Amino acid sequence: MLFRNLSLWAICLVCASAPAMAQSMSGVTIGSDRAALNQLGIKPTSTQAMGPHTSVKFHLPGGNELSATFLRSTGKIVYLETDWGGEPGGAFSDFEELKYGHTSLADIRRHFGHNGMMFDARQGVSMLPDGGVALFIPTKYREVM
Repeated sequence: MLFRNLSLWAICLVCASAPAMAQSMSGVTIGSDRAALNQLGIKPTSTQAMGPHTSVKFHLPGGNELSATFLRSTGKIVYLETDWGGEPGGAFSDFEELKYGHTSLADIRRHFGHNGMMFDARQGVSMLPDGGVALFIPTKYREVM
């Protein structure tokens, strides 16, 4: 079983909860100033205001997309996500040992010692006001031809 079109947002959360790792995505790190996005050398393909935050998305060479969210009042990047565009040339990830379309959940568990997700200030399960439950779980997908 392979991960199929699964973003590395979950792994990114590991970086946010463990700043000593200093992992970057396309050379940008969580906690850096939004000006760090300029080093990508490309303009965002979309920009969206969300409350006190702004989210920007960049189409990267190889077909992947990088999303970054920053707090407008400080310019501090608080979230990063890389999505695989499905193209073989974009199968690389920002984690040398992991490759889109080839990395299994077992590989992620071996590399990180867990599913690739950790929460700093909250659990992986949230109670919703209507009594429902929101779960944040990385999922394995079978390759679909």
